[in-house]
Amino acid sequence: MRLTLSALLASAALPAMAADLAVKVPPVSVGDWTGFYLGIHGGYGRANPHVDDFDLNGTFGSVRFTDPRLKGWVLGGHAGYNWQWGRTVAGLEIDYSGADMHESQFAAGTVNPFQGLAVDADVKRAFTAKADALASARARLGILVNPEFLLYGTGGLAWAHSKADLSLSAATSGPIIFTNDEQLHGGQNHFGWVVGAGGEWRLFGSNWLLRAEYLHYDFKDTTLTVTGRNTITSPPNFTSVFSDSVDLRNRMTTDVVRGGLSYRF
Repeated sequence: MRLTLSALLASAALPAMAADLAVKVPPVSVGDWTGFYLGIHGGYGRANPHVDDFDLNGTFGSVRFTDPRLKGWVLGGHAGYNWQWGRTVAGLEIDYSGADMHESQFAAGTVNPFQGLAVDADVKRAFTAKADALASARARLGILVNPEFLLYGTGGLAWAHSKADLSLSAATSGPIIFTNDEQLHGGQNHFGWVVGAGGEWRLFGSNWLLRAEYLHYDFKDTTLTVTGRNTITSPPNFTSVFSDSVDLRNRMTTDVVRGGLSYRF
């Protein structure tokens, strides 16, 4: 009888003990990533314009340029908003970067510019291309590996700005005396898409977020018109100055690796 009563009392106490244990076990934490944030970023980029234009190389034979390979720093700011559902974090972000991705090419040689006449010209040419700005509007979607570390993918619309400068000097020694100096300058806007991936760390449980990310940009074909002044001199006492232009058809891809620091409000 005593054994039976003890067993009943013990069985009655088990649900209460289980309830106490359930209350005392803390829930799994996934942090708090929801909110608006502002930040800065910087890194290194490479841009590959694919210039397709007869005027860039067709007239001067061996005095030719190749597609430029632009490289240099990027520095800018970003802003966005995150929403969190458990371990899933989604958000929208915009960013703008100034850039100094550039390359200069020089070429020199002797060509015959007079269509079959026995007159050669010494030609020197220079071509500088530069991507000086990048921007994007992107969605982000990620998973929390732990409460302080987010892995994410990102993609959206992109914009860039590039510039080109071309110069030419040509001179003959006879029998036709001819010198030519030309300077052409222009800039263009590029529109396309961007995709990438990255990781973001919430520093010591604070509102500061440290990130590292890679972005790939792809811009559609655009046409850049470079314009300038062309000066032709042929003695005695002859000088002609006129405007000139060259259309450069250009498709550009860009890859950027950058780090950033944000503050979530």
